[in-house]
Amino acid sequence: MSLATAELPADPVVLRAFALACQGELRAAQTAVQLKVLEIEKLRFQIAKLRRMQFGRSSERVTRQIEQLELQLEELETGEAEDAARTQASEPAVPIAVRAKPKRKPLPDHLPRQEMLHQPADNGACICPACGGGMSKLGEDITEVLD
Repeated sequence: MSLATAELPADPVVLRAFALACQGELRAAQTAVQLKVLEIEKLRFQIAKLRRMQFGRSSERVTRQIEQLELQLEELETGEAEDAARTQASEPAVPIAVRAKPKRKPLPDHLPRQEMLHQPADNGACICPACGGGMSKLGEDITEVLD
């Protein structure tokens, strides 16, 4: 049974001992996480170093070492992801505030507007100069700019 799921004692002395035990469990968990993170970083560094060696000169041994380290790294990362998923599943969900992207309000209708239309050369003839085939409309952008 984990200390996190145990019931709180009523006696202050026992409660103090319980709090110290919880702190010890927390420190142990933090240390385990730090060790996993350090091992992951070490493996990434070794993989990067071996890749530099591999492209410097060709060697099958270096390739095998890279593959083995990548497998170890993948196992550690999946283990870390599983641990994170377990802790998230056990913790109560806290709603996260989602920020809406700010939108500009449209310009007022009473302001004058100037429409600019960009068309191809040759009086708007939509013929490809390379093959002579017809061109099609790609898209349309509408922009309002206040001078």
